[in-house]
Amino acid sequence: MTPVKNQGGCGSCWAFAVTTTLEGTLGAKTDNKNVPRISEQQGVDCTLRYDSGGSYNSNDWGCWGCEGCWMENHYNYLISEGAALESDYPYVAQQLGSCNYTKGTDTFGYVANYTRIYSDLDEMKRIVAMQPIDIAISAGNSVFQNYSGGVIRASDGCPTGLDHAVTIVGYCYEGGEVDPDPTPDPEPTPDPEPAPAACDVDKWWYSCTEQANRRRELFVNGECNYWKIQNSWGSWWGDGGFVRVEITEGNGVCGVNGYVEYADWANKY
Repeated sequence: MTPVKNQGGCGSCWAFAVTTTLEGTLGAKTDNKNVPRISEQQGVDCTLRYDSGGSYNSNDWGCWGCEGCWMENHYNYLISEGAALESDYPYVAQQLGSCNYTKGTDTFGYVANYTRIYSDLDEMKRIVAMQPIDIAISAGNSVFQNYSGGVIRASDGCPTGLDHAVTIVGYCYEGGEVDPDPTPDPEPTPDPEPAPAACDVDKWWYSCTEQANRRRELFVNGECNYWKIQNSWGSWWGDGGFVRVEITEGNGVCGVNGYVEYADWANKY
């Protein structure tokens, strides 16, 4: 996986979930740990609905920029128009008011297809063992926002209303954790650190005062049954930018089973 990113004060988690998924997919299928970063800003600027000021290539891509989108809408855009690199179209955490992308000239690659998984934990595990998948999750609650380590369990009361997009990068089963990055975590600091400041989530975006030197916990209470999820709120949040969520049937803890997709590149491997 590419390093944990920070979407800032723009409701662009959907773009980050898509690009993180695509980057991890490219890395996994080419056995390359140095894949380039894909542009999130392109998604923010170039997929706007007509009623939000977008009319690029005479298509209404169905997104609201910093006010949110569904990942499949962005995938449809990338299938048609192609993806730019972050180095060519850098992220600024706001809408620029124009799409500064030229198809062909600025194109790194195209998405070939994306697939939705409906309430099938075995299929989710099968795909995650090969590549990351993007999901929607319930993040506008204290259980998720205040997470700092361990596993969020069904008994913790995290709701299932979907308001944020993230990427599942691995899962833990009885034999161990399936994780694209096997680098050991550093030893936890001896003293617990204070809880994060009050944060708000509203329609796919996150606003919170950043807090450095977050504690990273080495253990997860000895129980191995969880998804490992990469967020886009910076590496200071959660467990180095990641969160572990218990694997359950139904809607899933924090709604993780409700909206699940994965994608493939065209002509990249």
